[in-house]
Amino acid sequence: MVTVENHGRREALKEKLLPPVATIVGRWRADEPLSEEAAKISYDFYMGTRELIHNIRSVFNPVNYGLSVLGTRGLVKVIGIENYNGLADKYEAVNRHIQGLATDFSGYTPEKADNLEQFKKVVDGRKARCLVEAVQGYVSAEPTGGETISLKGLKADIEECCAICESMRGGSKELEIDVMREVVEGIVNPFIEPMENGFKSAAGLVDNFCRRVSEGRIPMRPVSVNNMLKSLKSTSMKVVLRLEDGVPEVMGNESALIGDVFSPILRNAEYATCGMEAPELTITTRTHGGMAVIEFEDNGTGIPPELWERVFEPGFSTKSAVQNGGRIAQGQGLGLLAARREVKEHGGTITANDPRPGNTGAHFVITLPPMEK
Repeated sequence: MVTVENHGRREALKEKLLPPVATIVGRWRADEPLSEEAAKISYDFYMGTRELIHNIRSVFNPVNYGLSVLGTRGLVKVIGIENYNGLADKYEAVNRHIQGLATDFSGYTPEKADNLEQFKKVVDGRKARCLVEAVQGYVSAEPTGGETISLKGLKADIEECCAICESMRGGSKELEIDVMREVVEGIVNPFIEPMENGFKSAAGLVDNFCRRVSEGRIPMRPVSVNNMLKSLKSTSMKVVLRLEDGVPEVMGNESALIGDVFSPILRNAEYATCGMEAPELTITTRTHGGMAVIEFEDNGTGIPPELWERVFEPGFSTKSAVQNGGRIAQGQGLGLLAARREVKEHGGTITANDPRPGNTGAHFVITLPPMEK
C-alpha cells in the first residue's frame, strides 16, 4: 500500500540522495570516457526531452483535426471568426516553439540513440554536459518573446489556447443564441472538447517535465482512476467505458497518467482501427488483489504475442505510415516506452496481453497500487 506519509518520505529521500546533475555531467572533460553515472543522467535528459516533443505533438492530433473541420465545414461563423483566427494564430506560435525546441535539441544528439549503449557511442563528455545544460536552460529560461526557448513561455501559450477553446464553446455573439445553441452543443462542441483536452494534456506534460528536471520528481496526490478515464475522447472511434464502482483512488499525477499513459494507448488504438467500419476502444476498470486494474482493448489489427514486450522498447513501433482522418503518422516507438516509465514511477505495471475471446485487437492491462486511507 502506498500511503501519503510513506510516499512523502520516499520522495524526500530521493531528493536528498539525488546528486547535482550538472556537477556529475560537467566534471568530465571531452577527452575522457563518459562515466556510467554521467551517461545515465544525460541519457535520461535525452530521452525525457525526446519523449516530451513526441508526446506534445501526439496530444495535438485532435487539435489539428478540430481546426481543420471547423475551418472547412462552414462553422467558423458559428464560433466567431475572431476566436478561430486567434486560436489558429496562437497554435501556430506554439508549433513554432516546439519545432524550435526539436531543432535545437537535435543539434546536441544528431544521431538518434534508442538505448543507453547507443547513446554512449555517439555522445562524449562534452556533448553530454552541453545537452544537460541546454535542457536545464529550457526549463529555467523566462519567456522573452525572442529566440530563447522557454518551456514556461510554451506552457503559457498552450494555456492561452485552452482559454480560447473555452470561449469558443459559447458560439459567436453575432448570431442569435436560440438559433445557434443546437449547432454549438451538437456539432461544434464535440470538436472543441477534444481540442481543449489536448491543450490541457500538453500543458501538463510540460509542467511535469520541468518538475522532473528541476526537482527530480513530479507532484502526486490522491486521484480517481475512473474520473481520469472519463476525460478521454476520440474523434475517430467509439470509446466504451465500463467503470466499476469502488475502484480505489491511487497516489498519482493526473496529467502524467492521462498524458503519458492513457492517451498514448488511445492514440495507438485510433491508428490500429483506422479504416474499420466500426472502430471501438473498450476501457474497463476493476479491483483485483486490492490493486486498481485498467484494461484497454480495441478491435483493431492486434499485436502478435512475440511483440508484447518489444512494443515497450525505445524505437520499436508496429506502425507504418498510416492515414487517419487526414493525418499521417509514422510510429516512433516512444509512446508506450514513456507509458511504462510513468506507470513504473507510480508503482504499477503495464503489459500487453491476449485479447478477450471473440476479439483480435490489442489488449493492455495496467495495475496501480491503491492509496491507503
